[in-house]
Amino acid sequence: MSSRSQIFFWGSSHAVPTTPGQEAQSGGQTAPAGPVPGWKCLCFEWLDPLLLLLIGLFLIDNMYPFLWWGDGPELLTAARCKGVAHPTGYPLYLVLLDWFFLLPFGSVAWKGNLFSVTSTLLGVFFLLRVMPVRKDRLWIALGWRLGILSLIASPIFQRQSSLAEVYALSFLFLAGILWRAVRFADAGTALHLILLAGLCGFAVGHHRLLGLMLPGLGLSLIPRLREQTISLRMTLFSGLVFGFCLFLPYTLLFMRAQGSPPLNWEDPSSLQNLWRIFSAEQFRIDQKVQRMQLWLAYEKGLAGHPWRVILAEISSIPHLWWHQFLLSSFLIVPGVFWLYQRSARLLVSSLTAWFLPAFFVVQYQVGDRESFHFLPLCLVALGIGLGWGCLLERSRDFDPRLPAAGLVLAACFIIPVAFNMEKPGAVLMETPERISRRTLDEIPPGSTLFAVSSRMNEPQDYTYFPLLYQKEVAKRGQSVKLFSEAFLTTPWYEKTLAREGIPGDFFDRLEKGTPAIPLHHTTLSLLLKEDMPSVQSKSLEGKPLLGIYEVNGRYFFSNRDAMAALVAQSLLPGLLAAPLYTTARFEELRRYVPESIVWQEVLRLPVITEGFSGLDGLTVPSGKLYRFNLTSQPAP
Repeated sequence: MSSRSQIFFWGSSHAVPTTPGQEAQSGGQTAPAGPVPGWKCLCFEWLDPLLLLLIGLFLIDNMYPFLWWGDGPELLTAARCKGVAHPTGYPLYLVLLDWFFLLPFGSVAWKGNLFSVTSTLLGVFFLLRVMPVRKDRLWIALGWRLGILSLIASPIFQRQSSLAEVYALSFLFLAGILWRAVRFADAGTALHLILLAGLCGFAVGHHRLLGLMLPGLGLSLIPRLREQTISLRMTLFSGLVFGFCLFLPYTLLFMRAQGSPPLNWEDPSSLQNLWRIFSAEQFRIDQKVQRMQLWLAYEKGLAGHPWRVILAEISSIPHLWWHQFLLSSFLIVPGVFWLYQRSARLLVSSLTAWFLPAFFVVQYQVGDRESFHFLPLCLVALGIGLGWGCLLERSRDFDPRLPAAGLVLAACFIIPVAFNMEKPGAVLMETPERISRRTLDEIPPGSTLFAVSSRMNEPQDYTYFPLLYQKEVAKRGQSVKLFSEAFLTTPWYEKTLAREGIPGDFFDRLEKGTPAIPLHHTTLSLLLKEDMPSVQSKSLEGKPLLGIYEVNGRYFFSNRDAMAALVAQSLLPGLLAAPLYTTARFEELRRYVPESIVWQEVLRLPVITEGFSGLDGLTVPSGKLYRFNLTSQPAP
């Protein structure tokens, strides 16, 4: 088999090497390679535009019209206010989203959601160009489109394509890389290699999971690289283009951080901090902490072996496929068989492109892990498409009418998946925007709003970022001083406190410690094994043990009481100069304030999530607002 046939998975429309007059086998019949002639040609010319139109209408119908919880409010605020989003910063996404805001209609949240729809539709366009409909590959091309439809209908794809999230742009990059790989496979010129390298650089700079797919892509293109006489100098230049496109967008974050944006993760105004956000240092440390906690729990007999946890996650992947594709999941088997028929290299490269990001995701400790499976699931859907194509080709060997019946069967498989998507009701869909809007409207001008979690480890993107969006983007409650407890262990947040006009020496004391809250310099292993007391640890007086732990420039409180004690010492005196409001009752403060604290409830908005499983296991805001008051009576 020629090396050109080995890269057919990446969509080469000339995968079978043919010359004028040469015939290619397809479904047991011989036919000249090339476009489909006659009325069938006209039909298939309209097929892709019709698919794009129907998919576009479907996506717009499923698009959220309002702000939603998750990363959306943060990304919208960072893009609109020239800020810096959470690591890895997503600079390319921010600048493209900022350009999209130039549309003269719709709210910022609506345009952010529309940007995801647009990115998705462009990605579908490039995937259709990866496998054009041709006479020599008619049924495989139709099966490829069935795989795309299976992906569009899946719940995870509908959710990521209807909200302001980074995954829709990641899908566009994935589709663009496959299309550029096809162009390189067809032409094999140095220019196409350079363009592919540049696109891969931008893609990996946008989302690191795409980088884990590149080894599989490179493995599939090795035969083509051997065929062409591309000089070593040109190959090295392509590598430089990749690196340049990888790092170029991050200069934007460096320039943005020189100002005073309302959202400035890691404060990348220095090269050291820029590297921290590029390398996602904070999240890597968080992952290391969670993995070490799993091992400690195993050593103490409180949990199973960590590798058993990972193996359990791997074993749940078929269930995830079933949840996303239902009966179409079984088509991955003939898809793998089709790849194996073409070449072992093709099969190995495809499995590598899927396995590396999928394995990374299963051992990644995050709350919404299903979203991280989005990119590997895209490759699974394309494999399902190849499976449909294989079945359609094989069925034609038995009866020319069977492929038509196969298309009807495919429709019966795919349509139920589209109705498997669960969307929040109209009231719940508007809840995040309504809570944040009403909260800021309820607070008098000049007051301070402390975004506090109702419990430990509550996701702050559900509480703080919608409020930040309303204040900085929607321009509500602009005189309100807003800050969050979620970032009180990150020194870069000191600039945000100064920008909001919140007095105090909180971060000076955090970095030096106090007599009551000593600072300990340690390592992660010592921190988790020996130094840090548990939440229940008490001193001789029955009070929680307080401490601050510094690990390579990162700070950890021994417990929430330690944070409350430092807030009471360094922030609370200045905060009480103006009316103080909180989004929850910070009960740990009572131990460290001599007066009695009264939490006066001034707002209560019901948050009813029953009937929507998308929020199962996640702690949503309480919808309450409290006025913080001190009485002259001593605390009990």
